[in-house]
Amino acid sequence: MTIKLKKQVIDNLKILKEKKSECEASALVDELSIDYIVLMSAVNDLIDQRLGGF
Repeated sequence: MTIKLKKQVIDNLKILKEKKSECEASALVDELSIDYIVLMSAVNDLIDQRLGGF
């Protein structure tokens, strides 16, 4: 199975990689300039694909 990521997703993952361990979702959506629902959708996709250690 191949998962293709858009440039925006890759940029967002780079920001997440820079975080120490935990961050507040509200701060993250502000930093990424995305909607909270978009963030939660992305997290759910990671869980479904068993990615990111969720």
